[in-house]
Amino acid sequence: MDERDPAAPTDSEPTDPEPAEGPEPAEGPDPEPTERAEPERRTLLASLGGSPEPLVASIDHHRPRNVVFFASRDSRSQIPEIRERCRHGWDDHEVIVAPDHEDLEACLGELHHELPRRLGALGVTDDDLIVDYTGGTKTMSSALVLATIRRPVRYAYVGGTRRDKDGLGTVQTGSERVVRTPNPWQVLALDDIRQAAAMFDRAEYEAARRLAKAARDRVSGSRRALLEGLEAVADAYAAWDTFHYEQALKRLEAGIQILGRAADTARDRMLAEWVDALGGGPRQRLVELVEHTDRLERHAADGLDADPRPHPLVVDLVANARRSAGHGHHDDALVRLYAAVEKAAKIALLARGIDNSAARLEDLPPEERPGLTPDESGRVRFGLVRSLRVLAALGDPLGRVVGDSPDVTASPLADLLSQRNNAMLIHGFERASERTYRRTEGTVMPLLEVTEEHLVGPPPCPLARL
Repeated sequence: MDERDPAAPTDSEPTDPEPAEGPEPAEGPDPEPTERAEPERRTLLASLGGSPEPLVASIDHHRPRNVVFFASRDSRSQIPEIRERCRHGWDDHEVIVAPDHEDLEACLGELHHELPRRLGALGVTDDDLIVDYTGGTKTMSSALVLATIRRPVRYAYVGGTRRDKDGLGTVQTGSERVVRTPNPWQVLALDDIRQAAAMFDRAEYEAARRLAKAARDRVSGSRRALLEGLEAVADAYAAWDTFHYEQALKRLEAGIQILGRAADTARDRMLAEWVDALGGGPRQRLVELVEHTDRLERHAADGLDADPRPHPLVVDLVANARRSAGHGHHDDALVRLYAAVEKAAKIALLARGIDNSAARLEDLPPEERPGLTPDESGRVRFGLVRSLRVLAALGDPLGRVVGDSPDVTASPLADLLSQRNNAMLIHGFERASERTYRRTEGTVMPLLEVTEEHLVGPPPCPLARL
């Protein structure tokens, strides 16, 4: 006869079986009616072996429309007896037979292979399942839990108020007690937290935000706080990635507050250190980006009173380009590198009182005026190459990239201009490669005075190692 595991979870929620001849009612308060009914879960997946009474009690309690039995070769013969003894009659059932009821790997493999097929035959999904792991060998019970632990199931176990062998043996007939519990893996959300944190570390910020939000809605307590905080931080970096700096700053500060409280409550030193790190460099960089972009927008027409090198916006564009390249989006990355050079030139000109979108002709060096025609307001506009030539004529080191030759194709900038203009996203049909991106980045970074120290990403999230 199969061995039956008498151990019940200590943190489970007890519910009373429906009245039946023989079994005693469970002690303790009655469950909530909504918990008892649970109409959305109408398929019972149960391990079968040993005494049939616990499974009879479970079926009468849950009243499933369908039953999937996980049986040994010997115990499958109990199914007709169980149907006869149950007051509740189920509509349909499937049987999965353990190849070897004492081989965990064999049992688990059979469940992974057969369970989706059997559920499909019944026309149900994981969301319909209550998993009763009472019967069968301990190996079969373990396999049943392992095979379903990452599915959105609920678990049930039939314990009892009386056991034989001085309380150490099996549940005595008539004292069965059904105990139900949510899937602890779902409640703890360990996989979701780890995966969202790993996505964050890979700069997949929007994906991390979506996963954290979806998991947050399923949990409560400390796990919910972790997911809320992680969602806010990921949302901040997703906004940062699309240049919405003010929104990013607000969300980062919200995430820091939520995770800070969670770290204090849990006395989690590693989480507290991560929160402190986020509140340091990353937050300060966002503050600078908000201030500098606001200054650029307000003073574009009047010029700037300062031109820090490298400018925070230029650094951010290069960092953004590198993240795009890291995701394999090399065409996007090259466009961002071009934008970084363009913004650096524009900022350098603004610091000298020249707006290349609306410049006065008399403000330009005489040698750079030919070919420019003022508009109705008397202003001229010009692109990157002329901007760099103007800077060169004014003695700005950024302009040295074009050299003394009027032919820009002979300058170090030629490669970037060629790659940008021929890119699929701009004028051409070429697809950039990783090699092309790296070569271009190697040219652009020294030109813009951007170093590796400027391109520090967010600190690694410790929640990836929960």
